[in-house]
Amino acid sequence: MYTTSPLWDALVSTDSHWFETSVVIGESGKLITNAGDAITFGGTAILVGQGGADAGYQGSYIFSLSTSLRTFSGEQPSVGSCLSAELDLKILRPSGDIPRMALVAPYVRVTDGTQYSEWIPQGKFYIDTREYSQNDDGLHLLTIHAYDAMLMTEQDYPDTTHAWPVADTVVVQEIADTLGIQVDDRTWDLMTEGYQISTPAGYSMREVLGNIAAAYCGNWIMTYDGSLLLINIDSAPPETNYLIDNFGDVILFGGDRILV
Repeated sequence: MYTTSPLWDALVSTDSHWFETSVVIGESGKLITNAGDAITFGGTAILVGQGGADAGYQGSYIFSLSTSLRTFSGEQPSVGSCLSAELDLKILRPSGDIPRMALVAPYVRVTDGTQYSEWIPQGKFYIDTREYSQNDDGLHLLTIHAYDAMLMTEQDYPDTTHAWPVADTVVVQEIADTLGIQVDDRTWDLMTEGYQISTPAGYSMREVLGNIAAAYCGNWIMTYDGSLLLINIDSAPPETNYLIDNFGDVILFGGDRILV
């Protein structure tokens, strides 16, 4: 959960504000090709990760960007699911190859042209497919489809030395550690029953998480900062079609509404 700064709140309350986006690709250092050469735009190496959102693709480099996340697996309310968010991105094509399964992290900030708020993360995604194309103006484009880390829970539950059964909170933390992600603190506030989990041999991490979610009448999602969060069906956030600010105004990227 992110709390916006007083500057963000002040800027969005004015009539002259707009929103800017940045997309960071990669973990740290310079974005490189499979051969280890720096990927460049106009001869300039692209810094990623270490510079945060300021080092990402911005402005005219981004042609379109949308993310989507459901809080239920179907049209009707349901429990026991691990829900993956998805990202679709179209940018100017870099001069090198983006690494396989590279991290894609979109950010948004608000400005009035003079003052700029902090960058707010809009999720962490990992590239699934990419497509190269050329538009009518002759520009070479890269289209990316990506999923968040929930997709990685399809792996088998890791081998452990626990004396099963163990508490459900231990299992959730072990899955998070295996995936290299954090558990949102709100999850622990909800997981208060201390259910004992039998050995998960032969089950995927996603199946184990789903069973735990069902016990708490909830579902699992990944938060905007890439943390694992259990949401109860009674406390799930309302689903919306477009990303909005604190005043209910639709946030725009290049004039386009952002699907969520």
